[in-house]
Amino acid sequence: MFEGTNLGLVAGEGRLPLAIYDRLYPKPLVVGLGEVQEGLKVDLKLYSADIERVISFFKENGVKGIFLAGRVPKTWIFDPSKLTSKSLAFLSSLKDKSDHEILGRLVELFEMEGFKVVEYRHVIRDMLAPRGSFGSREPTPEEWRDISYGFNIAKRMAAMSFGQTVVVKRGAVLAVEAIEGTDEAIRRGARYGGEGVVVVKVIKDDQDPRYDLPTIGADTLRLLKEVKASCLAVEADMTVLLDRDEILKIASESGIALVGVSG
Repeated sequence: MFEGTNLGLVAGEGRLPLAIYDRLYPKPLVVGLGEVQEGLKVDLKLYSADIERVISFFKENGVKGIFLAGRVPKTWIFDPSKLTSKSLAFLSSLKDKSDHEILGRLVELFEMEGFKVVEYRHVIRDMLAPRGSFGSREPTPEEWRDISYGFNIAKRMAAMSFGQTVVVKRGAVLAVEAIEGTDEAIRRGARYGGEGVVVVKVIKDDQDPRYDLPTIGADTLRLLKEVKASCLAVEADMTVLLDRDEILKIASESGIALVGVSG
C-alpha cells in the first residue's frame, strides 16, 4: 500500500471526502474541486475541469495512489470557460455525459498517466451498513418478505443500470427509481402505497466500488419518516451511512427498521 504523501485525494463537494481524509494518516495531498466541505485541508483548489493541472500537481509531488470522492459540478461540462484543451478532448471521447461514464473514463485517464485509483471502502469500513438488522427495531415477518422480494427486484434492475431503489409493500412493487432519483422514487411509491412501505437500495452492477458507492444520509431518513415508511434495506458492506448516529436516532424515533442485505 502507499504511504504518506504518496497518496492523493481528488475531493468534490459533499461530506464523503472529509470522512475519508479524517481516516487517513499520514494525510494525503488534496485537490479540491468546487466548494468542498469545511475542515478539509486543500493543497490545490480548482474551480474548473483542469485535468492537466491535477495530473501535473500529483506528479510533481510524487503521488502514486489516488482516491476519488465527492460530487463535481455538472455545470462545468457545459461552461467553455471552465474547460481546458485536454478537458475538451476528454469530454469529446465520452459515450455520454453520465456520472458513470465520466468517472469511469477519468479513472482510465489517471491510470494511463501511471496513477493507481485506490478503493476507499476499506478506509471507511465503520461507515458501511452492516449485515442484518442494525436499527432499534427488527423487521416483522411481512417486512422481511418484502425486503427479500424488493432486494431481488432491485438487483435485477441494477443489472440494467437505470436505477438502484425500489419501493414495495405486501409483495407489490410500487415504484422503481429512474431519472428522478431516489427521493422522488420514494415519494412516488409512498403515494401509491401509503404508510408502511419498504424501501430497498442496492449498488448497480456497473458502479465501481473504488469511487462510486451508494450513500444514505440523515435526509433520506427524514424523508422516510415524512412518508411514514416502515423499513429501509440497503446492500450490506457496499452502502455508506453518512450521519450514522443521526440515521439511527431518526429511525428509532420513527419506528423505521434498518437492514443490511447481501445476496
